[in-house]
Amino acid sequence: DPLFNVERTDQLAVLDACFKDFDFAIDNLLDNYRAGYGRANALIANAVAAKASLIKAARTHAAEDYQAAADYAYEVIKTGKYNLYPDYGDNFVISKEHGIESILSINYGINDTWKSQFNVSLLPSEIRKNSPGGSEGPDNANSWIAPTKDLYMSFAEGDLRRDITIMKDFTYSDGSVYVFEGNAKYPYYYTKYWDRTAEPDGKNSDQNYPYMRYSEVLLIYAEARAELGEITNDDLEITVNALRERAGFDFAKYPNAKLTLTNIPADPRLDAIYAKYLDYSVTPIIREIRRERRVETMMEGMRYEDLMRWKAGRLFTVPVRGMKMTQEKIELYSKNRNDEVYKDYPYKVTVPIGEVGNKVIVDDDGFIIPYPTSTTVIKGVRPWDDKRYYYPIPLNEMLMNPLLTQNPGWKDINR
Repeated sequence: DPLFNVERTDQLAVLDACFKDFDFAIDNLLDNYRAGYGRANALIANAVAAKASLIKAARTHAAEDYQAAADYAYEVIKTGKYNLYPDYGDNFVISKEHGIESILSINYGINDTWKSQFNVSLLPSEIRKNSPGGSEGPDNANSWIAPTKDLYMSFAEGDLRRDITIMKDFTYSDGSVYVFEGNAKYPYYYTKYWDRTAEPDGKNSDQNYPYMRYSEVLLIYAEARAELGEITNDDLEITVNALRERAGFDFAKYPNAKLTLTNIPADPRLDAIYAKYLDYSVTPIIREIRRERRVETMMEGMRYEDLMRWKAGRLFTVPVRGMKMTQEKIELYSKNRNDEVYKDYPYKVTVPIGEVGNKVIVDDDGFIIPYPTSTTVIKGVRPWDDKRYYYPIPLNEMLMNPLLTQNPGWKDINR
């Protein structure tokens, strides 16, 4: 079959075909559908085209592609049909779904079906276990994914988005506070998608997942204008500063929180990280826009792809740690698993720290090293390989079509 014997198409040719579709959609879709319900309109097409333009620009570094990203984004901005919620947390309140900031969402709970179990993987079971009466907090939670301390600290002090996104404790109805650090499996947990009022149990959620919010359109516009070297204070005012003001920063009280071309804060720590891990320089204004994108869209499925298009994969080589095996934790996990209280704990560990039974290995500071026996993890760090900037072509696809070539570094078929 000749359909199975074609050479691979260059990425730029694929993107050009996508833009033909975007432009056709912009010219032919109506613009009066309320966004967020999953039904496309012309402004959604503009917003997605702006996002795709940044992906293309990362490949070409061409001014025309950054300009296209800015132009598509501004088509959405100038209409005034979208805006920011006054409260960042309103984006994640079920009663306010499909609102003024929602451009495109993955919908759950339609006709009381297709419920989301997203919170089950994020929230900690310890809240309910330790609650008065054992009935408060998320039910059937597993906390498979947890934020690092570095992620928590990436928010500036006073940024209201931090406590909407990540929690470090929980307050029960009787006023008592359960602090995670030293008590739960991890010191921090994600809480962004938990509408505690509508769904106190957390599971079987009607909470939508945002594919794209208006705030991202603003950040795309700011990034594209900055990459062009044409960003102005007016641009910063309607983009980064609008997000920071919404996040609780009082510019009158804290003028340095306001980003202008003559007021770009120094950040020796982040600059040092970029200098160590990136093979190109990052201007202070780009650094601040990237920082804003990280905290504004955290847990919205963008960070990995952002690092890929920025060619910043080596940032993944920071150590990843599990919980700290303090003496208290060792004693806790060393209890007899037949004991009624401790029978559900998965590990029975022994001292001394270093190699703690059942292949639970810790680093020099006593933190668990994930995947300690893996050949691709060295002391809790997975070395970066540039091949990961591209996914491998599935071997089955290449067997069906030998004309396909594998991406560099990945396993190929015998040819």
